[in-house]
Amino acid sequence: MIENASEDDFIYCDPPYIDRYNDYFNSWNEYDENRLCVVLSQTKAKFLLSTWRSNKYRENVYIKSLWSGFNIDAKEHFYHLGASEKNRNSMTEALISNFVSDNTQKDFSIKNIQLPL
Repeated sequence: MIENASEDDFIYCDPPYIDRYNDYFNSWNEYDENRLCVVLSQTKAKFLLSTWRSNKYRENVYIKSLWSGFNIDAKEHFYHLGASEKNRNSMTEALISNFVSDNTQKDFSIKNIQLPL
């Protein structure tokens, strides 16, 4: 489907988060992430991809290895899910696109940006 998109189309991708270590998130693997990057790299349409960027324990290595050539907006938020309160932590989300918005930065030191609706 993405391969058939034209420059007049807009693609929003929200795949399961890679390397997040639970059943839902582990359904997405490195092959899937690489394939999505290849397909989105070739599209004429504008796209926006939602994924995780980092948490207090680690960073999403695919942001730098696959997505660094695109525009990246980041937003920190608190995760209210988790079996116990100690497992509920803040996370930085990444919005990756092939177009520039007012908040787009290519700086990997992004900490907290409020995105307009």
